[in-house]
This record gives sequence, structure tokens and C-alpha cells, in this order.
Amino acid sequence: MKVIGMFTIIWGHCFPVLFSDFLYTFNVPLFFFISGYLSKYESEKTVFRKKIVQRLVIPYLILAPLKACPHFFNEDAPWSLLAIITGFHSLNGVAGCGKLWFVYTLIIIKLVVQYTSYTRDTRLILFLSSLAGGVVCQYYLKESESWAVTNTFLALPWFLLGYEYKYLQWDTKLTEFFRRKSIWFKYLFTLSLLILVYVVSLFNGRVCMYAAGYGHHILLFMLGGCLGILGIRMISELLSRYSGRVLRLISIGTVVILCYHQDVNHPLLKIVRQEWSPLLLDTATFICSLITLLSFVPIIYIISHYLPFIIGNRKTRK
Repeated sequence: MKVIGMFTIIWGHCFPVLFSDFLYTFNVPLFFFISGYLSKYESEKTVFRKKIVQRLVIPYLILAPLKACPHFFNEDAPWSLLAIITGFHSLNGVAGCGKLWFVYTLIIIKLVVQYTSYTRDTRLILFLSSLAGGVVCQYYLKESESWAVTNTFLALPWFLLGYEYKYLQWDTKLTEFFRRKSIWFKYLFTLSLLILVYVVSLFNGRVCMYAAGYGHHILLFMLGGCLGILGIRMISELLSRYSGRVLRLISIGTVVILCYHQDVNHPLLKIVRQEWSPLLLDTATFICSLITLLSFVPIIYIISHYLPFIIGNRKTRK
């Protein structure tokens, strides 16, 4: 799911004519959902602190300054450093954490959920209060004030849903249910989910979670995200036979891809001509996004072997 999710992030940043709002409906919620699914309460505080520093803080403090380093050699340096430290996409027109707002937000979420002990009542309170906070943020904040802290309000519900999905063993139940169904049923069900997501995106408009934006209506935001996540879950099930080291490398190196994918993708997009038909344009951006994703495989391989701390010391399974 992480690999497909990363692809939808890259393709979404190409702003395909027909599928842009569709992709934004679920691609960022999917990543926070997966993070929640993989999360667990650590009874030992030292273990939790070690994990969050190793998996999130260190990669953020390495990659964010590297990405913004051109600003460090002129008068913009203080603004860029301040934006990175405080989690702003940019300050005073100078680049800050950029696409790594996701990591900054995830650090906040991990801290909040860990120190509220993951209890069922607390999760419900956090879920409802964060949605309310998201509504307030959309009404009172400008998109230019993109801040990882306020983005937490819309990201936290998806993290909690991912954890609840694991806690209630819905994935096991879903697998058991579809095991008894034909392959054609699975394909039809998946297609129906994606069509429903597309319809929801038409009504809800652009979801801009990087700027605490959920579209036109918070309920459509939640509905579209849930349908999209389930759709990606089904696609992953259908493609489960195609597992391998390439996919595992992409999975452990998503933070590097998140930070640098546009640097790879933008030169490729220069071959795309705006006078092409929307369908041809979107096909071209789809192919460029796939090439971009695969181009990171050797990079992540090298990092995982010689600089593993950049990706949180994650390693591929043998």
C-alpha cells in the first residue's frame, strides 16, 4: 500500500487534468492511515523516544536542511531555518520544511497519541476534537500559511482510523471475506470504489491537507478518504503476487522520495505538451511519475546500505 500511495503522491504533484482532485482525495490520508496501522503504544518511554528520534526526527533534520540548503548561503538563511524548526512550508517567501511537513506532523501525532496512552475513550475524543479543529483551521487560515502544526488536525483522524482498523482486526476480516469471492468480483468491487471516490471528488473539490484544507465539506472529506483507502487496499490485494525487493526498497525509502521526487519529476514533465488532450496529458504524467518512482530504487539501495540513518535505519527484509 505504501508503494501505491507514494505513486499517487508523485502523480498528484503532476496535477493531472482529469485525476488531480481524485488523487488528493485519498493520497495523503492513506499515508497517515498506514502510519496509524503500523503504530503501537510503547510502555517504555525510552523505547518510544528512541524510535521517534531514529525513525522521524533524524531523517527530518537531515533531509529538510539539505532540501533548503540553497537558502543557507544568503540573507534568507534565518527564515529558512526558522521555517524548518517550526514546521512551516515557507516563511517570508523562503522555503522551509516543504513536502516534509508530513514528517513534522507525524512527529506531533506520535507524541500526542503516545502520551494519551492509546485508550479507546481518548482516541474517540482526539478523533472528534481534531476534526472540529480542522474545520476551524480551514475557515480561519489562509493557504499561504501552510503549517505542519495545524495540518495535524486533519491528519490525526486518519492515523486514529488506521490504528482502529488494526485494533479491530478489520484487515483480517476483509481478507477472509474476499477470499471466498471470485477475482472478477474483486475487480468490480475495486472499480466501483474508485468510481465512487471520483464522484466524491467532483462534489468536494480539491483536498489540500498540506494547508489544512479538506475541500467543501468535512464529511465528504472523510467519505472520499475512506473509500480511496479501501480502494488502494483492494488494489494491493490484487497485486500481492508482485512482491519483491524493488517494492520493499521503495517502501522503506518513502521519506527520501517524498522530499526529492519533484526534482526528478519536473525535468521529465518538460516533454509533456499542454496542447495535448487531457487523457493524453494524464497518461504522460502517469508514465513520468512511474519512472520517477522507480528511479529512486538504486538511490534508496545505496542509502539503506551506507547511510541508513537517513531513512530511520529501516532495512529490507531478507
